[in-house]
Amino acid sequence: MRAVLLLLLLFAAGAAAAYYLRADNGYVLVTYGHWMLETSVVGFTAALVVLLVALLLLLRALGAGIRLPSSVREGLQRRRANRQHRALKQGLMQWLAGRFERAEVTVEKDLPEGKEAGAHHLIAAMAAHRQRNSDRVAHYLQRAAVIDDGLVGEATTLLQAKYAIEGGDLEAARADLEALRQRSPSHPRLYPALAQVMLAQHDWRAAYELLCTAEKARGWAGEQWTEYTLEALAGALAEALRLDEARQLWAQLPATLRKTVHAERLYAEALYRLNAEKELMTVVHRALEQRWDPVMVRLFLRAETPDHVAALASAEQWLQRHGEQPELLLAAAHTCRRNRLWGKARSYLDALIEQAPSAEAHYEYGLLCSATEQPEAARQHYEEGLRRALSA
Repeated sequence: MRAVLLLLLLFAAGAAAAYYLRADNGYVLVTYGHWMLETSVVGFTAALVVLLVALLLLLRALGAGIRLPSSVREGLQRRRANRQHRALKQGLMQWLAGRFERAEVTVEKDLPEGKEAGAHHLIAAMAAHRQRNSDRVAHYLQRAAVIDDGLVGEATTLLQAKYAIEGGDLEAARADLEALRQRSPSHPRLYPALAQVMLAQHDWRAAYELLCTAEKARGWAGEQWTEYTLEALAGALAEALRLDEARQLWAQLPATLRKTVHAERLYAEALYRLNAEKELMTVVHRALEQRWDPVMVRLFLRAETPDHVAALASAEQWLQRHGEQPELLLAAAHTCRRNRLWGKARSYLDALIEQAPSAEAHYEYGLLCSATEQPEAARQHYEEGLRRALSA
C-alpha cells in the first residue's frame, strides 16, 4: 500500500512539473567520453523518477529474497502453532464432551515444544485416568513433571495427589502435597487437600495444627474449614492422655470456633474422660448460661461432683432459666437424691415420667426407691427402665 501511494505521489509530482514547465522546457546536457545526451528538463526528471522507482523495486526484491528463508520458517512456525492451539482446544472440548480416548490422541498428536506442552500432557493424563489406564496416566504426568514451569508443576502435583487419594495411596498424596507446600505455601487448593489427606490418615494432631493456622487461607469451600477443624479437634482430644494436652488443644483452637456448640461439647467430653470435674463444671455452667444444651446436662449428670449442694443449686437455677426440660428434671431429681431430699426428688421424677418417660428416668426412680427402702417399687422401675432400654 505504501509503495502504491509513493508511485501516485511521484506521478503527481511529474504531472505538476510538466504543467509548470510547459512554457519553457529548458534542456539538460550530459556528456561522457564520446557520448552525449541532450534532453529537456521534463524528460530528464521523468527518466530520473523511473530510475528511482526501478531502483526501489529492485532493492525491495533483494530484501524479500534475503528474508525469504526466515519468512518461510516463521510462516511454518505460525502454522504449526495454530495447529497445536487447535489441537489443544479440540482435545479439551472432546474431554469435556466425554470423548476421552479421542481427547488423549488429539492433544498428544501435535505437541509444542517447551512449557506449552504441559497443558497437552495434563489433559492427556486426565483423559487416560477416565479410561482407567494408570500406566498412561503415570507416563503423561511424568512428562509434565520434567517441564520447567511453575504453573505446570503445581497442576501436575495436584493431579498426582488427587489420583493418589482416589487410589488409596495417602502417603504418596501427602508427600506430593507437602512438596507443593514447600514451593507454593499460598496455593489456594493446598490446605483443603492436605487437610483431607491428614484426616483420612487419622493424623489428628498434624491436621489440627495445620488447620488452626489455615483459617485465612484461600480455597475453602463454604463451611469446609470449620468441619475439618472440628473433626481434627475431636480426634486430637480423643487421643489426649493428659489434662494439659486437652487444655493446650483448646487454647490452640481459633476463637471463632471456641464459641461454637460442637467445640464446647467436644472439650467437655474430653474433660469428663480425663476426670477434670472442676473444669467440666465451668464449661457446663458457661454453656447453659448462654443457651439450652441437653448434651451438657447429660455430662453434668455423669460427672461425680463432690459438692452436691452446689450441684443442686445449679440444676434448679437451670430449671428456672430453661424451663422443665426432661434432662433438667432428671438432673434435679438426681442431685436431690444425692442430697437425700427424697420428697423433692420424687416430685421431679413424677413430673419427668408424666412428661417424657424414659429408661433413665425409671432407673433414677429405682435408685430413689432403693434408697428409701421400697424394694418392690424399685424392682418395678428397674424392670420398666430395662424394657424401655431394650426396645429403644
